[in-house]
Amino acid sequence: MNSISTSLPAARGAPRLSSTAAYLILFVTVLTCAYQLYRTRTHVRAPGFSSFREGHGVPVHEKEGGDFRCVHQWGRALSEGLDSFMRQGANYPPFMIVLYWPFSLVSENLAYFIFSIMLQGFLFFSIHWLVNECQPVRDSPRSGALAASVIFWALFNHTYPVVFSLERGNSDLVSLGIACAFLAALQNGRFFLATVFLTLATQIKIYPGLLVFLLLNRAGWRFALLFGILNIGALFTFGLAGLIGFLENVKPLMAPLASWEGNHSFQGYFMFLFPAWSDSYRETITKCLKYGTLAAFAGAWLVDSFRRGNLWTFSKSPSAPRTEFTLAEIALIGMACQVMCLVPGTSHDYKLVIQILPTMLLLSRAVEAVSSPGISASWLLAVLGIVNALIFAPYKLKMPLLMIAFLVYLALWTVARRGEVEHERSLEPLGSDGETC
Repeated sequence: MNSISTSLPAARGAPRLSSTAAYLILFVTVLTCAYQLYRTRTHVRAPGFSSFREGHGVPVHEKEGGDFRCVHQWGRALSEGLDSFMRQGANYPPFMIVLYWPFSLVSENLAYFIFSIMLQGFLFFSIHWLVNECQPVRDSPRSGALAASVIFWALFNHTYPVVFSLERGNSDLVSLGIACAFLAALQNGRFFLATVFLTLATQIKIYPGLLVFLLLNRAGWRFALLFGILNIGALFTFGLAGLIGFLENVKPLMAPLASWEGNHSFQGYFMFLFPAWSDSYRETITKCLKYGTLAAFAGAWLVDSFRRGNLWTFSKSPSAPRTEFTLAEIALIGMACQVMCLVPGTSHDYKLVIQILPTMLLLSRAVEAVSSPGISASWLLAVLGIVNALIFAPYKLKMPLLMIAFLVYLALWTVARRGEVEHERSLEPLGSDGETC
């Protein structure tokens, strides 16, 4: 697969943006910002009316930014005292409430408008880093890489999960941006900083914590344990009573609270489509799918870690100033992102923005080197291109697509690992009889 850099300008070392690139960047940026202004600033106030309506399958609420407004109210309650806050039933991590508390100092509408601008910033940062993640793109002119980032940013701004996340004022885009910062720090061997970023992402949305497997693989158990300690400490932000209250409030989320077509978890999907089934029958099917998916992901990670000797390594030093993620690692990231969406009892479609991570990482990877006898990685990427496009399209009932994506990522990991093993064998020194030593 050709890298994304093949579509970028061929000239190198240009000191300034070309006029064409500047025109493209300004046109797309202004257009996208104009849409953002229209979405988040309601011009006509009437019962049940909001300016944040462009279709995309997003269900209508009376007020845009509903999720963020809940956090804003919890921040207001925290200003009145811990007892007042505890009565609110907040189901977000305590440290996240503290991080968002400054928003409570301004009005609810203004706070949501500021937050929506921040969400756009996190989205652009994520896409810009993902576009520039691969060496060929970093070696291309900055104007081409920036233009590609702006185009993808504008494109994702008109996808169902991103629009849904912006409309609700949800923090999934914040977690996506911090997860990208974690990956960037990890690549550059800044393991402590990577641990801090992953802790922040986990404290905001919980599910990014599954990426700890990358921290363990690249940095060793020392930083994985530090990650656990930091998260446990953050959960005690409001003391033991605050931790107990949070756990009680978050426990119901493991069950499908919302039986609707936009809950793409295993449980939510079967509850919506097959309400006539007995609870025990549905529970048996969802448990098989949950445990089977988790076992496949854990098995792939264990095989990968065992072969690389990561399971018994307490601490590692950076092997190079910068080490890119292999195709096998990207496949594991893709599997992890599917697990994040499918396994919890409640997973609304705005969580699908985390799929930007593996989708964009795959764009900058050549796969010819890992193709092996049997199925080709190029065909797997073709299937993923179709499936990922449908995941971002404005259609609901996403569970089958996510399950297909998980299986294809698993197959891609298998092919990539086989290709890596064959490549390692080809580098082994030959003996006197022409066989590898």
